[in-house]
Amino acid sequence: MITDSDQQTLEILNHFYNKLEINFMKSKKPIRGNSLLLTLITLKENLISELLTDSSINVTESLKDYYGNLVGKGYIRRSDDLEKNQDYILTAQGIWFYESNTKDLDVSHLLQYFESTYFTFKSRNKPLSDNEKIILISMIAIRNFSPGAAMDLSNPAMNDYWIEIFDSVNKFLLLEKMIKKTNWRDSGRGVEHPVPYAMRRVNNLPQKTKHIYKSMGGNKYYLDIDKASNTTKMRLIFLFRIVIGNIESKDQIKRIHSFLSDIAFDKGKYVRDNFVYINPEWDGVLREALDELYFLK
Repeated sequence: MITDSDQQTLEILNHFYNKLEINFMKSKKPIRGNSLLLTLITLKENLISELLTDSSINVTESLKDYYGNLVGKGYIRRSDDLEKNQDYILTAQGIWFYESNTKDLDVSHLLQYFESTYFTFKSRNKPLSDNEKIILISMIAIRNFSPGAAMDLSNPAMNDYWIEIFDSVNKFLLLEKMIKKTNWRDSGRGVEHPVPYAMRRVNNLPQKTKHIYKSMGGNKYYLDIDKASNTTKMRLIFLFRIVIGNIESKDQIKRIHSFLSDIAFDKGKYVRDNFVYINPEWDGVLREALDELYFLK
């Protein structure tokens, strides 16, 4: 319930708030969550200062006591502008008091806004791009399944072999109708090597893969597959699912598995300094993951 004192406070704050809202409209900044407070926290510091200063109000003698009361409550404060040292501007607390009493905003509303805006990662639910599919299948083929078996692009001598791998995967996925892109290389990369360039542009891949895809820094990447638990196969099934979708037949399983095995044994020696995971045991793990994906459809 709003008291008479609160009502008087709201009437004074209304002048500040309306002026701030008008300046927002002039700046053409969209209002987020029906709240100037929620919008302000998304802006840069200089713009916040400018908007608040431009929305300042000069104290009048007749309202001096009321302004002093609002200062005491923390709802307004003196302007930082030297030319407006007799002016007052809204504080975050003042904006919150006004909005919570006039727009039915409460803590629950704030938390819902933060959850939907900052804690719900929209990119994780987006489908993979063709380049993301090519990268994941290439890393599965070479079996970059732990930090010790990471894709290492810090060695320029290996990078051209990765071009061959990406090209082969691009061609295979195109043939299997899993992608539409005929060329994974970006023409806008300039003189930068195409593989590191492509890897640096899949910023959403950790979220899309539930953080199975990892960047170690220093141009090193791996898939967090080899876990000391029973989730290894589940992780492979998940990656196959987001790249392949449903496997249509047992013949397709054979084609995919043969392709992955051929890449591992034919190309792995050129981009790896060890053969961890490139062995018959892991051939079996990959085949089991593909089989289970087929039967889970």
